[in-house]
Amino acid sequence: MSATAPDRITVVDLVARGRHPHQSFLRQWSSDDERALALAQDTQLLLLDEPTTFLDIQRQIEVLDLCAELHEEGRTLVAVLHDLKQSCRYAAHLVALREGRVVARGAPVDVVTDLVERVFGVRCRVMPDPETGTPLIVPAARRPAGVGARAAP
Repeated sequence: MSATAPDRITVVDLVARGRHPHQSFLRQWSSDDERALALAQDTQLLLLDEPTTFLDIQRQIEVLDLCAELHEEGRTLVAVLHDLKQSCRYAAHLVALREGRVVARGAPVDVVTDLVERVFGVRCRVMPDPETGTPLIVPAARRPAGVGARAAP
């Protein structure tokens, strides 16, 4: 199976191919078939690899809100996200890797406190997100030029 779509095929045609098992002779294309390509086969498990990459912030939120709705409906979603803010806001469970090994796993509030420094080597503060109460990661500020340096005589 290839992840590459055939040349000169429209998204609608590609989705239609995935929806074929859910149609019958009397029931062809419907509004349910209009949903997104990844949802076309109506699976209970979705594996998503960076689903928000290259999207503007509005579309990122739309995709992640849709993922949250699907999770609330009972589907299982496994997503790779490198945006820690989005991961903490949307994930029920985080798994953090360093050099291919699991270094932390659990609810965002339980694992992010020292996670960023251990995994990425970046000092940060973790505080409640004012919108959701989920962990909000604020990287430590770069020391401004001249701070901590001796003044010239």
